[in-house]
Amino acid sequence: MPEKEGRRGEEFIKKWRVVTLVICTIGLALDIISKELVFYFLSPRYYTQDLWLIDEFFSLRLSRNYGALFGVLPQYGFLFVIASFLATGGIIWYLYFKEKKPSRYVEVTCGILLAGVLGNLYDRLVLGYVRDFIGLHAGEGYTWPYFNIADAFICVAIGLIIIYSFRSEGKRCPHKESSAK
Repeated sequence: MPEKEGRRGEEFIKKWRVVTLVICTIGLALDIISKELVFYFLSPRYYTQDLWLIDEFFSLRLSRNYGALFGVLPQYGFLFVIASFLATGGIIWYLYFKEKKPSRYVEVTCGILLAGVLGNLYDRLVLGYVRDFIGLHAGEGYTWPYFNIADAFICVAIGLIIIYSFRSEGKRCPHKESSAK
């Protein structure tokens, strides 16, 4: 009897992609809470100046982003809402319908990506813009566009997808091994 219950639990986890849901929920909470805290505690003067945490490398600065990742195409904000819904639907479709038995790697990557997409979608729907606040700098001469934790999740997930595509490339082409003999 306990063996059957254990299998049911495993089936539940696989069917509902609990790993993806947990990672997405934690990531989304981290993103929204970080934005709320930073925008609540920093004074309005930090819209025009940086709060340096590590001199000439890492700072906080309040920013309203009406565009895409790193402020690209600000005049098309409504398209990013649509793109976010499409991305969310695509990820859910992939996990539940396309990929019958996704690896943990795929589930974790999808959870990270969903957290990022939904974090920025929340801001767009509630505020009409995305709150960015993290600044990376290379001395005084170069500042990377300000971003938030959701942006970082999206970039990490894209990196993981690229790594996964290279890792699984050999698995997709078994004829390469047979032709080398």
